[in-house]
Amino acid sequence: MVVTLFWTFLGIYILLSVIITPFQYRYLTGLKEEQQKAGQTQLEYYGGKTVSEQILTVNAQGNPLFWGANIFASVIIKIKQK
Repeated sequence: MVVTLFWTFLGIYILLSVIITPFQYRYLTGLKEEQQKAGQTQLEYYGGKTVSEQILTVNAQGNPLFWGANIFASVIIKIKQK
């Protein structure tokens, strides 16, 4: 019973991550493009953001619900850069 429940939740999490990946991909590439347009390092870029923008970024990248999608999107970005 517990094993079945675990695999069910894991399957739902992976499915949700796959569904969210295109949104996270666009979000991460948008951040990178904006940073490059400004000609800033990552530290300067995030340091110049308002507190509300920083909180949104932390929630979009640090929320455990989005970890799988962030990993998938990051892998896609790295593959496309090669």
